[in-house]
Amino acid sequence: CTIARIECLRCRRSAVREADGRSTATHRAHVRFPRGVPRPCSSLPLPVVVLYILVFSLSFLAGVLQNHARRNCIAIDMVTFDFEVMEEATYDVQPSHGVYVSGLFFEGARWSFDEGALAEARPKVLFETAPVLWLKPCDAAETARDTRFACPLYKTPERRGTLSTTGHSTNFVMTVRLPSRHPEDHWVRRGVALLTQLDD
Repeated sequence: CTIARIECLRCRRSAVREADGRSTATHRAHVRFPRGVPRPCSSLPLPVVVLYILVFSLSFLAGVLQNHARRNCIAIDMVTFDFEVMEEATYDVQPSHGVYVSGLFFEGARWSFDEGALAEARPKVLFETAPVLWLKPCDAAETARDTRFACPLYKTPERRGTLSTTGHSTNFVMTVRLPSRHPEDHWVRRGVALLTQLDD
């Protein structure tokens, strides 16, 4: 598989990428994906990556930063993500740099396309589908004085996790900077966060 190592449950053979980028065994017929989710082996590179289908999303995001750092001959420690909310729900072409991601949910707020910023959640609505985000690698110094709301992104609504053997949290993914017409404390008191999946 072109994303990661996939072990086929039927024949117990591994799909391992060779150095030239070809898979020794893909076993597409044996790997099942949820309804509506494209098969990675047959449709990559994906124009929009659905973040919740990735088992280890942190490694994917780190790979995006590494590709940018190598392409521009800069240190990986000097690179971070900038964020742009996209207006369209789907895209047929990948961005010029970075990656489009979808499959996220807002808790405690929603996105207003009219205002181009975070807005109050609708009454009796706990979760709102987030629009497509463009994760753009950029120089970390450019975001040092960013005044946008630092919205945490979690895998689950529990908002807690433990440190894994890799040193990463098992639940926290990253911080997403989003435009807001209110100060940061306004959204912190409401417990606003982005989620990759819901309990139900």
